Amino acid sequence: MSASMPNSTINKAALAVTKLQGREDWPLWSATIRVALGQTWAYVDGSKPPPPDDANSKDKTWSVEDHNAHRRLFLASSDKVKETVLLHIDSHASKLFSILKSQFKASGISTEFYAKQNYENAKLSDYDTIGDFITALTNLAHIFNKEIKGAVRRIEERNIAMCILHSLPPCMQSIQTLILESAPPSNKGDWDLAKPKQIISNDEQRARAAGEQLGTKVDLTSEPNTLAIEE
Repeated sequence: MSASMPNSTINKAALAVTKLQGREDWPLWSATIRVALGQTWAYVDGSKPPPPDDANSKDKTWSVEDHNAHRRLFLASSDKVKETVLLHIDSHASKLFSILKSQFKASGISTEFYAKQNYENAKLSDYDTIGDFITALTNLAHIFNKEIKGAVRRIEERNIAMCILHSLPPCMQSIQTLILESAPPSNKGDWDLAKPKQIISNDEQRARAAGEQLGTKVDLTSEPNTLAIEE
């Protein structure tokens, strides 16, 4: 059994979650908030239902934890989303999440559309490090693959790897070439992302270390990515 996280840690994790904006980011937001809430997610998914409604069985601890989970869900939502659930400001955490889910979780073909759109719109410049971008892109592909039926339209690791490599800044062209030349043939199975991810991460760390000595840094916000003067 995993150890319980302190309330202070859960609060920080919940506040660090990118706020829910709408249907497009529901898949990633709902998965992220679930991880952030730790053991208090049980008050959201119904694993810990409210105690019997009689004077001898009221559980103050349950009420406190349920309120905390509710507060974290509410604060992890954008102002626009908050306006849609104001009527449920005093509800249980499970009720609030249920309302959010009914409003923002797409269904059927819409789910596939938004999941694929989120994957295709991911940009390296939106992340602090290349490692963060790789992790996010892998997660977005996983979310899309969960929503489709069958394996024909799945986003395979080979596709993810190619997307990553063609997003790298020009200063990493040699690494891009090295990885492409060592890629397994398409008829030899899928591409294990672990090795290229490690190579890219190591090279990025070396580039950042060298940049600190020279007073420069890898600028991931420009197109194409370049070395910029450290301010």
